[in-house]
Amino acid sequence: MFSPIYLPPLRERKADIPELVEYFVQQLAASMDKSIESIPQETMRSLVRHHWPGNIRELQNYIARGVILSNDGIFEPAPLESCEPLEAEQEISYKPDP
Repeated sequence: MFSPIYLPPLRERKADIPELVEYFVQQLAASMDKSIESIPQETMRSLVRHHWPGNIRELQNYIARGVILSNDGIFEPAPLESCEPLEAEQEISYKPDP
């Protein structure tokens, strides 16, 4: 007998987004033979604020398009169309690795 596993949607796991973004950026950049050394803080804040109705697959596809568009070692995706404002307790701190 199988027991269902509940995994909340990405929009309810905002704290997971920075780690997922870093992982996807590095994996996809490597698969495209690109080098991306940094993700600007404002970019990460936009990614955390976005609602992600398509969940993690939408995030992964957005990151893939962003890696294609990025140059000079900086992750620069196209702007997101909608970002929800975060409440104070939802604010995610992101400090890029040196």
